[in-house]
Amino acid sequence: MEWSDDLSLGNDFLDKEHKGIIQLVNGLLDYRDGTVEPNNKFSRLLSNLRIEMAQHFVDEERLMEQNGCPNPELTEHVNDHVLMLLTLAETRFIPKEEILNQTIPNLSEKLVSHMAEMDQAYALYLSPTT
Repeated sequence: MEWSDDLSLGNDFLDKEHKGIIQLVNGLLDYRDGTVEPNNKFSRLLSNLRIEMAQHFVDEERLMEQNGCPNPELTEHVNDHVLMLLTLAETRFIPKEEILNQTIPNLSEKLVSHMAEMDQAYALYLSPTT
């Protein structure tokens, strides 16, 4: 995954969270490819990704609600978040190789799509509140 200005929401806080999530996903992909530092543990990376994504989604949904996002759109956005969090929750029950070779690459694609399409479509509701 790679950050680009096309993914920016114009909200430094959310953009920083997005960059952190991308960094964690890339850390897992590096782990799979064997390019990660030996002291970086798989379980720590995966746990940090779960925590960062959950917190980010709470922050994003709170802003959307505070900025008056209509309910059908907010519900759609929340549902997309829930599906990604469920995918991460399922990693507790599947083999490490499957996580690295299927789950994380699929999640990576979903995250980029979510950031590039859904977040951008709702950028008006993701601006910092005053």
